[in-house]
This record gives sequence, C-alpha cells and structure tokens, in this order.
Amino acid sequence: MTYKSSAILAWILYAGIILLELLTDYLIRKFSTDFYSAGMTETLWFLIQIFAAAVGAYFIFRGSKFLETIKQKLIYFSVNLVFGIIFYFLAVYSYVLGLGIDSL
Repeated sequence: MTYKSSAILAWILYAGIILLELLTDYLIRKFSTDFYSAGMTETLWFLIQIFAAAVGAYFIFRGSKFLETIKQKLIYFSVNLVFGIIFYFLAVYSYVLGLGIDSL
C-alpha cells in the first residue's frame, strides 16, 4: 500500500459513510409521517460523522508513513484536511439547507 492508495481508501470510506448517512436520514424522513421533524437523532447523526472522520483520519495517518520528510507529511495532512472539511460542508449543508431541514 502506498500513501496514494491509502488516501484513496480513506476518501472512499469517509465520503461513503457520510453519503450513506445522508441517504439513511432521508429515507427515514421520507417514510415517516412528518418529513421535517423525523430523521436520525442528533446524537446518532454526529456520532456517525465523527466515526467517518476517524476512519478517514486513520487511513490518512497510515499512508503518511510512506512519506519521508515532515514537509511532505504536513502537506499531505493539510490537503486532505482542507478537502475533507470542504466535502463535509458541501455535502451536509447542501442536504440540510437544500431540503429545509432544521432551517428557518
């Protein structure tokens, strides 16, 4: 395994878990009597997101052992962190605000 394959695996798992969570929450809401007040509990919602971030971080850290210098590792971590945050906000807030869930 290389740092590239480790990063790809991290992204597949991180994005997959987040997107699966959004799909699950949507289906729960869709088949409930009230779309806007149903869905996952907030505790479960955030625990799944923390789990997704932890799984992604594990594989990113695991991949960093293949990089030789501290500068390479910092760039590798920083790029993945920034893109992870951007993905999170785009996916989750598009879902929440797009459907009007918990919005004004």
